[in-house]
Amino acid sequence: IACHFIKNYAFVLNENNPRVKDFDDIVSICKAKKIKLIIHLLPENIERANELCGADLSNIIKNNAYFLKRRYGKKSYFIDNSSILSDTFFIDREWPTEHYIFRGRYNIAFSINEKLKLIYQ
Repeated sequence: IACHFIKNYAFVLNENNPRVKDFDDIVSICKAKKIKLIIHLLPENIERANELCGADLSNIIKNNAYFLKRRYGKKSYFIDNSSILSDTFFIDREWPTEHYIFRGRYNIAFSINEKLKLIYQ
């Protein structure tokens, strides 16, 4: 599982990343068409990544989330749930995924709901 964590998360986002450029295009299209864009970062198992791979990898994950929030936080409605769940909320133990126990899904939904209330009040 440590190897999968590294394969999934051991990269540093920057403005030259092709996916960042894709997001820039999406932001531009939404702005031009006056569409409310909501970007949601799913929780990642940062605790487990740190346990298996060390602080370098967990810091990369956190820094990438910070990069996205800084880049798109003022251009969209940005919901950063990337670090709201601890390891105990993740179901899969052999693969780094976004599969959560019920309480984890509830916490994510609650967080999204709170942000949507602010957007649509």
